[in-house]
Amino acid sequence: MYSSFPVQKGITQFIPMHISEIRRCPITRRQETGGAVKALSQKIIQAQEEERTRISREIHDDLGQSLATLKMLIQASFTASIKNQRSREKSFEKIIQYLNTIIEKTRVLASGLRPSSLEVLGLRPALKGLVNDFRCNKDLRVRFSCGRLDHLVFKAEEINVYRVIQEALTNIVRHAGARHAVIAIKKIKNHLRILIRDDGQGAKCNTRRIKGPQGLGLSTMEERVRLLGGKWEFSSVKGKGTRIVLTIPVDVHKKHG
Repeated sequence: MYSSFPVQKGITQFIPMHISEIRRCPITRRQETGGAVKALSQKIIQAQEEERTRISREIHDDLGQSLATLKMLIQASFTASIKNQRSREKSFEKIIQYLNTIIEKTRVLASGLRPSSLEVLGLRPALKGLVNDFRCNKDLRVRFSCGRLDHLVFKAEEINVYRVIQEALTNIVRHAGARHAVIAIKKIKNHLRILIRDDGQGAKCNTRRIKGPQGLGLSTMEERVRLLGGKWEFSSVKGKGTRIVLTIPVDVHKKHG
């Protein structure tokens, strides 16, 4: 089918209809891409606000109440008439124990914002500590293997690698219902390969169709991988778990001297 339009000198030129359709395709693709970016940005903002709400709640309900209780314990130790030295020592021991509890809660809260072990010890020890926390606090067995990472240079901050694995473990615990998980990190040539696998209930393979917190978490993971210049493969089978493979480009930092 052809369409005609007048041009100079009264000549009529014919062009195929499909050419005009092709010309519109880039515009359509840009619109679709723009819509996807906007949706992802909204998801990231939503995730940030939800995280801020969670932290605010923990500070108020947990840390704030603990500090209030500590204040009452200290006031009680001064106002009460403690007759003997032993009673006084017990009162002080109770205060010290409660103060240690508050310090640990503060450490956990701060670690959730920015793990100090990442800054002080490096990526590998930080990841090992993260996995150990999930082993201790969750009903999940994690098999973890990781080579040296301290000599690697990423295209973006290495905190993104940490957060991707943290989000994956969180999704496994909250949504997968898994009992076992595997995290294997290995350098292959100029890439870092990260395998994350679980034996949970599985999910739909198309991450854009997963609704709720799990889909939001996967979208955030995907964005972090993009920042690192990497790629990922997501596959899941109902009743047989989920498998994520990340391939992240790295450079090797050469020591001088």
